[in-house]
Amino acid sequence: MAEALELLGVPTPRLNPDLKGQAEAEREFLQEFGTGQMHHAWLISGPRGVGKATFAYRVARYVLAHKSLIQEDPAQKLDFVYNSHSENSDASDVTMCLEHQHPVFRRVASGTHADFLSIERGVDEKTKVVRKEIIVEDVRAIRSFLNKTPVEAGWRVVLIDAADEMTTSAENALLKVLEEPPRRALLLLVSHNPNSLLATSRSRCRQLCLKPLDTSILTTIIRGYAPKTNDEDLKILLALSNGSLGLALRLLEHDGLEIYRSTNTLLSNLIDLNILDLYNLSDKITKDNNHDSFLIFRLILNYWLTETVKSKAVLGARYELDITKWIDVREEVNNLFNKAESVNLDPKQVVLNVFFAIAAVEQDDFRGVQ
Repeated sequence: MAEALELLGVPTPRLNPDLKGQAEAEREFLQEFGTGQMHHAWLISGPRGVGKATFAYRVARYVLAHKSLIQEDPAQKLDFVYNSHSENSDASDVTMCLEHQHPVFRRVASGTHADFLSIERGVDEKTKVVRKEIIVEDVRAIRSFLNKTPVEAGWRVVLIDAADEMTTSAENALLKVLEEPPRRALLLLVSHNPNSLLATSRSRCRQLCLKPLDTSILTTIIRGYAPKTNDEDLKILLALSNGSLGLALRLLEHDGLEIYRSTNTLLSNLIDLNILDLYNLSDKITKDNNHDSFLIFRLILNYWLTETVKSKAVLGARYELDITKWIDVREEVNNLFNKAESVNLDPKQVVLNVFFAIAAVEQDDFRGVQ
């Protein structure tokens, strides 16, 4: 997703000073930071694409830049944070923002800040390809880093993006740090699915969930990055992205609107499914092993199936129809997508099988009303 965002002119979280729609989360963090008794680990969760990593980097920069807040009187800390800004100001615009030219911003962005460590999926030395997981060797570097005395700031900050990508061994290594954190250490764990983490890891973190973006905010941001987006396309983007800027921009960058229209055309005529158009769509989605297009297709299908099940449920209640088969096919489709990821099924065959499964249910419905 990062490459897609860069092509649209969207900076990566490490380079992004701007965050919209998460003022409530920032105020919550600032209030605890201001007390002088901040929790040593924060689990920052929420849907993909709502700004979790951007938020985490803002927190890291803010903490590293405000070592002067480490005082003895908690009341002074709170006064510093809040009295310097209007009560009606948007914290996501003002309170935690450091400009690009701020020295802390520049050093965190370049990876040269002595008191900041970022943990992400590294490059495999043999294949020279980015690994799919964060391995234990990556996490072991955290303990030695945190045991050092802060050089530039009053804190040492570690940011893990994303915690869900850790192997079991890596998470166990992190757990030891969470259980016995050094003084003035702050760990920021970005997580798309916190339930995938060990319960013991979650219990040792202060959990903060970022919400999907409001429609008006998302509209403004999309218009800013893609000003030529027309009203019809915008409506589709808002419906499919469900409050996620990342998903909306991914749809724009990877021909998501075209895939949506082609998919919708086929889904609109399942009784007489156009096999040639279906094969053309499967070729487009899976050409050059385009993982982004395949993820977009899954997003579109999940949206369509969810809306279809809702509409079928209304009809079922009205005409005493059995909608179990639609619920079952939604589960079947999700299982197909999950298997495609876990056991490397042929994506093209998955696309075909998904359509055949849905078409079979629709055709069964059609025969039932004849």
